[in-house]
Amino acid sequence: MSHPRLFRLSVAATALALPLAAAAQQGSTTLVLDGSGSMWGQIEGVAKITIAQEALRGLLAELPAEQALGLVAYGHRERGQCGDIETLVEPAPGTRDRILEALDGISPRGKTPLSDAVLHAAEGLKYTEERATVILISDGIETCDADPCGVGRRLEETGIDFTAHVIGFDVDSEAAEQLECLAGATGGQFLLAEDAGALSDALQQVAAAPPEPVAVTFRAELEGSGEALTSGVIWTVAPEGDGGPLIENDLTPGPVLELDPGTYNAGALWTETEEFRETTFLVDTAMDPFTVTVAFAEPQPGATIAAPETAVAGSEIAVEWTGPGEARDYVSVHDPAQDGYIAFEYVEGGSPTALEMPIIPGLYELRYHDAERDVLAVAEIEVTPVEVSLSPPAEGEVGSTVPIAWTGPAYGGDYIAVSEPGESGYINYVYARDGSPAELRMPGTPGDYEVRYVASQGNSVLARAAITVTEATAGIAAPEQAMAGSQVAVTWSGPGNRSDYITVSEPGAESGRYTDYEYARSPEIGLTMPAEPGEYELRYILGEGRQTLVSRPITVTDAVATLDAPGEAVRGRRLEVTWSGPAGPGDYVSIAPAGAADNEYETYEYARSDPTLSLRLPDATGSYEVRYVLGGARQVIARQPLEVVLPMARLAAPASVAPGAALQVAWQGPGGAADRVVLVPAGGGPEAALEDVAVSEGNPLPLTMPEAAGAYELLYLESDETLARQAITVE
Repeated sequence: MSHPRLFRLSVAATALALPLAAAAQQGSTTLVLDGSGSMWGQIEGVAKITIAQEALRGLLAELPAEQALGLVAYGHRERGQCGDIETLVEPAPGTRDRILEALDGISPRGKTPLSDAVLHAAEGLKYTEERATVILISDGIETCDADPCGVGRRLEETGIDFTAHVIGFDVDSEAAEQLECLAGATGGQFLLAEDAGALSDALQQVAAAPPEPVAVTFRAELEGSGEALTSGVIWTVAPEGDGGPLIENDLTPGPVLELDPGTYNAGALWTETEEFRETTFLVDTAMDPFTVTVAFAEPQPGATIAAPETAVAGSEIAVEWTGPGEARDYVSVHDPAQDGYIAFEYVEGGSPTALEMPIIPGLYELRYHDAERDVLAVAEIEVTPVEVSLSPPAEGEVGSTVPIAWTGPAYGGDYIAVSEPGESGYINYVYARDGSPAELRMPGTPGDYEVRYVASQGNSVLARAAITVTEATAGIAAPEQAMAGSQVAVTWSGPGNRSDYITVSEPGAESGRYTDYEYARSPEIGLTMPAEPGEYELRYILGEGRQTLVSRPITVTDAVATLDAPGEAVRGRRLEVTWSGPAGPGDYVSIAPAGAADNEYETYEYARSDPTLSLRLPDATGSYEVRYVLGGARQVIARQPLEVVLPMARLAAPASVAPGAALQVAWQGPGGAADRVVLVPAGGGPEAALEDVAVSEGNPLPLTMPEAAGAYELLYLESDETLARQAITVE
């Protein structure tokens, strides 16, 4: 609650003033003064305790001598003590001088037990036997773990006629909220004071004469037209808070009440439509007589609603209706004791309208609403229990899939679940639409659990049955050691659940962490060993919860491989390589440039069961390596150098010939479809060819020499690569 500092005590109309002089005729009054350490705080250079003492002296000087007054202080004797509360002057007539004398001796020291101080003062006034008033002056929040609101309510409920007026002296918003609640709970005033003048004003205000009541007229009318409703309106008017009603169920047209300043609630029920309207209003001493108006909506068009008297929980029923049938009109089902609907459907498809019933049995209401959510018709319906049963086995192994026999409605979204007893939610579930029995996977931890039939509507549990989850056993058989990167055959025994798996892992790794795994589907599986030698573990892992059921050690030794291939080969041909090695999944034999990274290659073939591989040689000549590579780690564990060279070729022709001579050229070479022999000027390349003959035309090849004398060359070409040259002179 906000308490702006602009709130001024001079605005007397916001307080419900109870005159101190009148209190003297009705009972006794005790002043309760804050003597906590915070009262040494200063306002404009003057301590707050001094300001409070002066303000109380001023008030006491104006009160009659016979006024029955007492004085209680707190926090004025000891530091840090919540029990530091003292009656300095017992409430009695003629105590003014003693109170003045006691005020001078109050020196702030300790905490702020304001709630217990007010209770202490009330008990001193015998508030359960006589009318009593307490006036509290405090500058801070309760610091002794008490509830000012709760104390106020207790005093109001148990007292004969108890009132606490509270003055918050230079307080923040949190303290103001506490103090206001304390005063309001007893029907007393709460005033804020910021300085010496405001504190004096506040004390005078609670001693002021009671304000004159204001005449308030109550009027009911129709919304829009403003037409007065002169009959059928039942009025109830009560002050805000715990006070009883001033009028209740009053059928008087336009009742008039004389009301004291304060906040009130007025409620009106129009019997024709059974509509109830409520409003809150403020009465201020500065007000002239005024009228409080409540407006009722015009009566809505009629409607009816009809349905079976009973329906099974969660079922869908046909609701017949008559009514406006406008867009956004709807029918709904409600718990009469709760706000809001459980389910609804628009009526735009016509009557009847299908509506889903609540899943919890009981008495409900069907309602027809217009687009403004006004209720036009109501009908009762009893929702009866739906028949549901569960028949699980008494036990199931951890992580296993257990058949759960069940009967039930199988509404869309209903499911069978296994859960911790007493806990909401589930560990695993299957939809009921999958049929009975439901194949439900058990938790990964042994213990007592609960199988549940859960309705999708509100996740309501319709049936429960106990099941015990037991330990599972498993075994693993494999060699004691294996080469790095190799694949090892592992046989196992165990639950064999669909999600269970076998791993090779580092010792100490979390359950479920692995370097390789295979699902436990067939009795024997293959696992690829790590690339790094060392000590490892084979584990059977329960898929549900990743629990290790059994483990056994395995030693991974260095990976060893051999390669046997020619050291030189012709480019573009194929190279036969004989190999041995781990033959793990992904292992391969490759040809790579010498010095290239382990994972680089020109060509490769997987190292499977055949000990001989055929690799295509690169098209470029140069220095290469034949390599055995562990596939998982891309690590070379064996290598052999390889030189890729050009193929051999030779040409045979006379050293010199006459100009224009017809020449037969013999050749040796690859003889490829694109190979050819060309005649070029000495030093020239294929682009300067004077004669160009494909070797496919025969051996020897016919060539005609130029008429011009000079030096020439014959070239054997594979594509545009020169494999052989021979000089020839025309002279």
